[in-house]
Amino acid sequence: MIRQDLLLASLDQVAEAVLGFCARGEIIFANREATARFGYSPSEFSTMSLRQLAPEMEDDAYEHFVADLSEKREASIKVKLQTAEGCLTPVSIRARQIGDGPNPCFTCVIHRTHMAASFNNLMLTRESRLELALRAANVGLWDWDMVRDEMYFNETWYTMLGYETDAFPPSIDTWSLLVHPDDLAHALRAFSDNFSNTKSKIETSFRMKRSDGSWQWIQNIGEVVERDADGAAMRVIGVHVDIHEAVRDREALDRAKAEAEAANRSKDQFLANMSHEIRTPMTAILGYTDILAEEQTTEAQRLEAVSVMRRNGEHLLTVINDILDLSKIEAGRMTITPEPTHLPGILDDVIALMNVRARDKNLSLTTEYRSSIPERVIIDPVRLRQILVNLVGNAVKFTSEGEVRLILAARTNQDQTTSLRIEVADTGIGMKPEQLARLFRPFTQADDSMTRRFGGTGLGLTISRKLARLMDCDLTVQSTFGRGSSFILDGKLDTPNDTRWVSESGPALEQTDVILQSQNPQPLLGRRVLVAEDGPDNQKLIAHHLRKAGAEVTMTDNGQLAVEAAAEARANGEDFDVILMDMQMPVLDGYAATGKLREMRFDLPIIALTAHTMSGDREKCLAAGCSDFQTKPINRDALIKTIVSRLDASIAA
Repeated sequence: MIRQDLLLASLDQVAEAVLGFCARGEIIFANREATARFGYSPSEFSTMSLRQLAPEMEDDAYEHFVADLSEKREASIKVKLQTAEGCLTPVSIRARQIGDGPNPCFTCVIHRTHMAASFNNLMLTRESRLELALRAANVGLWDWDMVRDEMYFNETWYTMLGYETDAFPPSIDTWSLLVHPDDLAHALRAFSDNFSNTKSKIETSFRMKRSDGSWQWIQNIGEVVERDADGAAMRVIGVHVDIHEAVRDREALDRAKAEAEAANRSKDQFLANMSHEIRTPMTAILGYTDILAEEQTTEAQRLEAVSVMRRNGEHLLTVINDILDLSKIEAGRMTITPEPTHLPGILDDVIALMNVRARDKNLSLTTEYRSSIPERVIIDPVRLRQILVNLVGNAVKFTSEGEVRLILAARTNQDQTTSLRIEVADTGIGMKPEQLARLFRPFTQADDSMTRRFGGTGLGLTISRKLARLMDCDLTVQSTFGRGSSFILDGKLDTPNDTRWVSESGPALEQTDVILQSQNPQPLLGRRVLVAEDGPDNQKLIAHHLRKAGAEVTMTDNGQLAVEAAAEARANGEDFDVILMDMQMPVLDGYAATGKLREMRFDLPIIALTAHTMSGDREKCLAAGCSDFQTKPINRDALIKTIVSRLDASIAA
């Protein structure tokens, strides 16, 4: 027995594979090189025969090999032996009989042939190429031998997750610890679904923990490559593919799609609101014109109809202005014109305007000076007033009881600019956090039910914030649901060098509903006015206002007729004092007509009338030779005031 152990130990030191087998061909021992080269364990070899190890050997060749051994006590043969992985390796076997008797044993030394070496090199080359390809593609390889409970991870498997290859031993337990807890059950189920049935493909995705603690999305693709006689999985091989960026891109795409769908829904809702906001005042305007046309209309009914039509017309104009303002801002065509602006005057004007609505709801509307403020600041007065009217108007609209305060504070900075803060605070319905998050988005209401309840386009705050930022200011909000809101306009502004600082507070001025008239009921008495306007209704309206102000009016339908009328009047020694010029007319538009008149050395005031209010329209009119600019719809008082101002300037010149 000692001699046998020594013999076997000696054979383990041999560099070639050595097998021992009996006369029936059953393998009785295998040295260490044989187990390493062919992948079978000693116990697995002990269950095999030489015939099984060479499945492609012909029966005649095997019998001839055995016969030579019996007769000559040694024999040689070239065959292909099968490895544990199923590969056939070309070898040369040289066998020799050991001992005599009825049951002799044999040993065989297995030499790799040149073909076997080439085959082995080819396999190594292919394995290297595969590993290189996996590394280049950043694909991790794993191999799970479920019988031995052994697992293999290649280098890329580790580095893909940021680990060193010796960070932890490969095992199914390690793999399970790295999978995100929320994904583990799903990932394991993908394996178990394939272990006990004929389905071989495994494909799933999950998150795995990186070395830095972050989570990385992995796509796991595998296949059962070995099953036992009952069909249960014995070995699974697969890859890990980094799909983190793809998942993030898909999530971003899904978010963008959801946002686009939400935006479309918001726009649909916005269009529905606009339809309501436009059709509602139009219904009142058209309906009350029917009342005015009735023969039995009383004086009280007539006055009520006029009041309703005017109020609804002004509301309709506000809706249109909101839409146009947002369009101009979004198109980058909104012009901001900073100039020295009397700040207390703007504030008093806004409060006086809004006090009528506040009084109707029994609300207190006050100004509160937290500090002194500069009397004049450099800002666009029109846009500042627009923002404040919107903020105070909203505060009054959404407050049913309590108060609305306009809170003012300012300080001088080291760079000599002024930090101005104007806060509009109310005790109204307030807003929830989710409503605040979408408050300033265009086409989005804080709450659609609010819009239905309170009305309005829902564009005012969007426009106000964009206008504020165009003026290097900002508009923010603080709100508590059920307790009220505060909208804060703040920014750093320049001030004129000689600006005084003022500090006063008190109740707001009241404004009556009476339209203020000029002290002079006919400020244009004796003045000759030429009007170029192609719309018959507008002709009658403008002529009515001018004649009521005392003017003598000549009306023309287009620019060419206006030029001819002006030339004829000069020839007769009866020049017009002022020309009102519609800028968009047939035959000859207002721009060309004004140019011709200036070429003919007419230096009288020419005031542009236009429905165009986009950025640059005013400048375009002035560049054509106009003296001033009035937008449609015509405001009677503003028009008369502009004409008087231009006539006075003409006389002074």
